[in-house]
Amino acid sequence: MCSRPFSGGHSRHFRPCLPVDDQALNCGAPTSFVHLARGGSGAMSASPVANVTTMSLYGDKESASEVRRTARNERRRPRKGGRVPSHLHSCFSHATARVGRAASLRPSRLTLPPIHPPTQFWVQKYERDARKNWDVFYKNNGDRFFKDRHYFGREWAHVFPAAAAARRDGDVAADDSSSDGSSSEDDVDPLDRMGNVDRTGDDERELGPAPRYANPASPIHPFPGRVFLEIGCGAGNSAFPLLDLDPTATVFCCDFSPRAVALVERRRQTLPADKRDRIKPFVCDVSREPLCGGSSGPVPPGCVDVCTMVFVLSAIAPERMPDVLRNVSSVMRPEGAGRVLLRDYADGDLAQRRLLDKGDGRKLGDNHYVRGDGTRAFYFEKRFVKDLFATQGMALEEMTVHARAVTNRADARRMDRRWLQCSFASAHVCAAPLPPPPPPPEPEWRRRAREAEAARAARAAREEEERAAREEEARVEGERARAALGGCDRIELENFLEELRLAGRITADEIAARLGR
Repeated sequence: MCSRPFSGGHSRHFRPCLPVDDQALNCGAPTSFVHLARGGSGAMSASPVANVTTMSLYGDKESASEVRRTARNERRRPRKGGRVPSHLHSCFSHATARVGRAASLRPSRLTLPPIHPPTQFWVQKYERDARKNWDVFYKNNGDRFFKDRHYFGREWAHVFPAAAAARRDGDVAADDSSSDGSSSEDDVDPLDRMGNVDRTGDDERELGPAPRYANPASPIHPFPGRVFLEIGCGAGNSAFPLLDLDPTATVFCCDFSPRAVALVERRRQTLPADKRDRIKPFVCDVSREPLCGGSSGPVPPGCVDVCTMVFVLSAIAPERMPDVLRNVSSVMRPEGAGRVLLRDYADGDLAQRRLLDKGDGRKLGDNHYVRGDGTRAFYFEKRFVKDLFATQGMALEEMTVHARAVTNRADARRMDRRWLQCSFASAHVCAAPLPPPPPPPEPEWRRRAREAEAARAARAAREEEERAAREEEARVEGERARAALGGCDRIELENFLEELRLAGRITADEIAARLGR
C-alpha cells in the first residue's frame, strides 16, 4: 500500500492507493491502482461508482483531471432507470453507506443487504396512494407515454364489424395498388411491425359458452347508436380510436386520475363539433365510486353495449377487482347483449420476471408487484380471470393468450412478452350499483383542531352557567333582604346597625354617608 499527493493541485490531501487485484501485480502486467475520489470538502463520495476509479502509479495531470471530472459528473448526473419503490429507499441508502465505508477494503465486491418483502403498512399505503401515484405519472409523462390503440377492429372484428369491413376493403385496395400487398400500420400491433418478433408457439385460444356477439337491433334512448365505456382511459389512447370505429357511437371514458381526464378533455376540444359531443370523459374510481346514479356516476344503468379495459385491471389490487366488475355490470346491457373486452398482462411476461429478479421487495402478493414509481401491476392466469368474471355472472365468449419473443439483436437478448385478450358477455341481470363511498377519514390536524374548538366552547358555556348561577343567587339574597327590611321597625333596624358597628363591619361614617347625613 502506498500514498501520494493528488497530482494537479491540492497536495495537502493524501489519498490511499490500493492495487486492483493481486493477479495484476504477480503476472507482470502494468500496475494499476484504485483511487478513492473525494468531493470538494475532502469527504468520500456516497456513490460507489464515483468512489472507485483507476489511474497509473505516476498519474499525470491529464488523468487527474479526468478523475475529478468523472467524480463531479457522477455527483450531478441524475440516475435513469433505477426506480426504487418507496419502502426500499432506506434499505438502499443503508447499502450505499456500507459500500462507501468498505470500498477501500473490498473495491471489487460491492454487495447489497437482503431486501425484505414490504410490510402490510406499505401494501396499504400503495393502495391509498394509487390515485396520487398515477396522477404524478401523467404529470411527468402527459400524453407522450402511450400511443393510440388502433387494433380493436382487427382483434375484435365481430364486435366492430364496420371497422373490420373497412379494413378488408383497405387490404383489397392495397393488393390492387401495391405489389407487396402491405396494409396500413394503424391497425397493426406495434410488436407485429418489428422485424425481430417471433411467435413462441401457437397462441392459447379458448372458446366459452357465451354466444357470438350481435349488434343490438335498436339503440337505447337517448343515444343515437351504441354506447361504449372505456375504463381507465388515461390520456384517451383507447377512447378516441373507439370514437372512429362507429360514427354514431357515444363513448364514456373515465379514469381516477384528474390529470389524465384533463388530458382527454384538452384533446376533446380539438375535435369537430359532431365528434366532440359523442365523447364524455369524467373522473371516477371504479373500484369505489358508482358508475351510475348520482353526480359521480353519469352513465345511465343498463345502456353500455361494449366496455373496454386495456391494461387497466392489472393496476388495481386483486381484492378490489370484484367491485370493479360489479360496477361495470351495473351499467351493461342485460340478457348477455353487451360485451366486456379485456386485454392485459399474462402470467410469465418479461416485465413480471424482471420485477421478480429485483427481489422480494417488489412483490406485494401472488402475481402482484409494485414498480419503482409506486404504481402496481398484476399478471393474470386464465383460471383467475374466468373465475373473477364468473362471480358477476359474465360468461366467457373467447380468450386468447398471446406469446411473442422480441430479440434485441444488438445485445443478442431475447424478451418473451405474454398478454391475454378476452371477451365476456354481460350478465343476464344487471348488478346493483356500488354504494356511495364513505367519507374520507378526517386528518389528524383537523381532528385536533375540532376537539380544541369543542373544548373552548364547553369551557365558555360552563363559565356562562356559573355566572348566571351567581347572579340568580345574588338576586334571591337581595329579595330576601328587602323583604326582611320591609317587615322590621325602626328600633330593630337601629339595633342591627349598632351591632354591625360594634363588630367592626361598618363604621359610623359609612352609615352617615349611606343615609345621606
